[in-house]
Amino acid sequence: MALANGDKAALCSVIVAAGVVLALIAYGGPLLKDNKASNSAPASSETSSGESQEGSASNNDVQNAAAMLENTATTTTMPIAETTETGTKKEVAISDGMTLVDNVVTGPPLPDGVSVEPETATANPDSLVLDCSVPASISQDSQSGWSAILLDSSLQPVSGRTIVWQVSPGSHSFSSVTKPDGTAAPAIDLSGLAPGTYSVTAALDGNTAASCTEPFEIIQATTPVHHSSFAGDVTVPELKITAPANGQLLNGSSFGVPVRVEGTASDASNIASVEVRWTAAWGLTGYRMATPAGPDNWSNWSYDGIKFDTPGEKTILAKATDNVGNKKWKVVTFTVSFTKDKITTNPSEGAVVSSPLHVTGTATDFARGVQKVEVRTDVSGYGQAVPDTPGDWSSWSYNVTFTTSGSHQVIVRVTDNAGNTYWKTTNVIVQPGP
Repeated sequence: MALANGDKAALCSVIVAAGVVLALIAYGGPLLKDNKASNSAPASSETSSGESQEGSASNNDVQNAAAMLENTATTTTMPIAETTETGTKKEVAISDGMTLVDNVVTGPPLPDGVSVEPETATANPDSLVLDCSVPASISQDSQSGWSAILLDSSLQPVSGRTIVWQVSPGSHSFSSVTKPDGTAAPAIDLSGLAPGTYSVTAALDGNTAASCTEPFEIIQATTPVHHSSFAGDVTVPELKITAPANGQLLNGSSFGVPVRVEGTASDASNIASVEVRWTAAWGLTGYRMATPAGPDNWSNWSYDGIKFDTPGEKTILAKATDNVGNKKWKVVTFTVSFTKDKITTNPSEGAVVSSPLHVTGTATDFARGVQKVEVRTDVSGYGQAVPDTPGDWSSWSYNVTFTTSGSHQVIVRVTDNAGNTYWKTTNVIVQPGP
């Protein structure tokens, strides 16, 4: 029996919709069941004036399935918490001895004992870093000159792992095992390979998921080389990190501890570059170019672009590369500690007081220094406290007045020299006046 165009469209719509219903029954039954329980109001169905009502509204099951799909997309969307910031200033309520942490939330004072933890990324322990050093040219009779370093995602050396070196083109292959400092240097034998251009891939356990590839040129040992006075140089550079020192403790504000890396580098072929990398809160960074003491002068170098926003043990890796591709690595490990920004007040929490009230306190251990201390109550605005010694906020005082008895709050606000704001709130009970 032949179908009119309108009937064909309606039949196709029903077939497609029926397929959706079958898919929901097979794979989405529990979801639809849970959704139906949480959406008691029936969903409405709308069609445009130009559509065929016959094809789109003749099947109640199709309508219900479409409605449930729409409701599912809505009800499974979860709200995302928001945090705000006022300009560049960050505010947080802190208690005695509490450490101020980054990623704080702006708003009214938090209750004592409540802090906001920073959001950090955890490095993947299975992620390994493999970097290799291969000189641009090497003599046919060389037995050494290649090296590699294997580190974990925290830039700590990994020992006892096999590095397989594969030369291409050709079938020459060598292996080496990483030492306690993470380095490995194979004994190589390039005999049988004609002078020319090649590449070598160093791979962890022969698996290219952790590997590095470098080009190189084989030169004849007895043939003078005119295009480069350093051809055949397989000596790695000298590299030192002079700051920070290994094992050093770096104290700073919980808004972040900036670290300046300094060092020296030298080589007979001259240094082409010094680069650094480190483990940030979100994971391992790539290499960043350091700054030389002068144009092409890497005898002293430095890098200023590091700031650690979390406390604990930190590691920085430096790499020097000479003008023929030889590399040397150095690792320095140290500890970052945050100062404890402290605000203390008297009277203490829950104290029974009378009005007027003489409030005293301290503001100590602020890495940037204290600019001012202000005090208010839950019924009055801020007034600036007075330091016992001009310019020294380690001890201060302020008088407040309450017009009613009962439960009240004394709120202290400390502003450091960078404009960051800190709060401490104390609950008191005010006695009735005479």
